[in-house]
Amino acid sequence: MRICQYLPIVIFYTDQAHLSFSIKRVVLVFMKKILIIDDNRDVRENTAELLELNHFEVFTADTGHRGYEAAKKHLPDIIMCDIIISGINENDFLSRSMAHQLIKNIPFIFFSNGSTDTSLQKYFPNSNQKYLKKPFAEEDLMQAVNNILHNYSDNLDIQR
Repeated sequence: MRICQYLPIVIFYTDQAHLSFSIKRVVLVFMKKILIIDDNRDVRENTAELLELNHFEVFTADTGHRGYEAAKKHLPDIIMCDIIISGINENDFLSRSMAHQLIKNIPFIFFSNGSTDTSLQKYFPNSNQKYLKKPFAEEDLMQAVNNILHNYSDNLDIQR
């Protein structure tokens, strides 16, 4: 868990507007961050909207290069990545991510229009990575995200 999750938060206000603003700021502190990397704008925006409706802070990127930069900047709790991304070769994106000290421990959820056959195993070097076949249902998305958070969130924050 992040250290801020252990700090008690006490807010005393008499002004309703300030209270509302402060509560929103407090909620943002506790939201888990997810980065979505996909060159398909519709998939990226629809997935982001589903996650935001489920109280996640979402960042998006349309290329592998932008995704790598966003991962370094935001240090998300999960990276969702289309297996075939533009901008840089997906193997290069993964190797750069796995070599980066702070990104390498972030779990991935890969998704693609393709099948889940054994040829995709090269994209899953760690057990903390999941695969979703497009199009995926909201229930499948949320189950994958919640499973990763349940199994790996404590380890993520300790390793960062």
